Amino acid sequence: MLISDKGLEYKLLVHHVNGMEAQGQTRKGYVFDIDDRLVEALYENVTTTLLELEKACNYCVTHEYIEHRGISNKYGFLSLTEKGLGVVRSIQASEKLRRDRSPAKKLSDWVLDHKGLVALGGLLLALVPFLISS
Repeated sequence: MLISDKGLEYKLLVHHVNGMEAQGQTRKGYVFDIDDRLVEALYENVTTTLLELEKACNYCVTHEYIEHRGISNKYGFLSLTEKGLGVVRSIQASEKLRRDRSPAKKLSDWVLDHKGLVALGGLLLALVPFLISS
C-alpha cells in the first residue's frame, strides 16, 4: 500500500486534517481514536471496516504519519505528525497543480503518458501510403 495511491491511509489522514481545521486546532492539540465512530464518519466517503482502518492506522504509525500522544490502547489517543500533515498538504498541492494545467499542457501530458499509443499511431500513419500503393 502506498499513500500516493490515495488509499485508505490517505483518506484517514485527510479526514483528520479536515477535522483539525474545522475545530481550529493545531496538529499537537488534535487527538483522535480509531474506533467504530470513525468508521461511521468515514463510511460516507469510503466503504471500510474497523479492521481495514486499523491496518491503515498501523501503516501510518509505521511511516510516522500518526503518533501515539499518550498511554491508551493501540488505536487510542493518536495525533497527526508534522510528516503526516506534510503528506496531505503535498498531495493536495500536487492535485491542484494538476487540475489547473492549461489545455496545451494537458495534451502534452496525455501524449507523454500514452507515448506507446502515439508511436503506434505514427507507425500506422507511415504505413498508409504503402498500403494504398499496393
